[in-house]
Amino acid sequence: MSTAPSTTRADGYTEFGCESAPVGQRTLESVIPLAFDPQPVAAGAEAALSVGAAPTRPDDSAAGSGVQWACWNGTAWVGSHMLDLYGGRVFPGKPGVTTTYGGVAVWVPATFFITTPDVPPGWYRLRVDVMGEFGYLAVEVVEAG
Repeated sequence: MSTAPSTTRADGYTEFGCESAPVGQRTLESVIPLAFDPQPVAAGAEAALSVGAAPTRPDDSAAGSGVQWACWNGTAWVGSHMLDLYGGRVFPGKPGVTTTYGGVAVWVPATFFITTPDVPPGWYRLRVDVMGEFGYLAVEVVEAG
């Protein structure tokens, strides 16, 4: 199912059961080098996401054009949004539905400008797929200014 892009909260966002991730979930090991600037970031703001190469193929790595934004539901990470690496679109999801959109692979290492979802303050996670290997990065969101 394809969802129209938006910078608003996901439909039924509270239905995901989201809460700020506990300290133990904020330090995530990642095989893909990732950096996020600024950190913390304001809800709905643009930020730079730097994505490194897959360690198994550092000279020829491609990433999917979307990044999963996930929230902590008290027991696990759940994908609540997809973030587009081309143009900063935000695709909110719904619980139990896979959010997709059309896109092409991007070459990494590179830096992309993404838009953070309009979510409540707290700790979230980005998941980036590079050549079938996943990179994870914890992101702190503060209220929009």
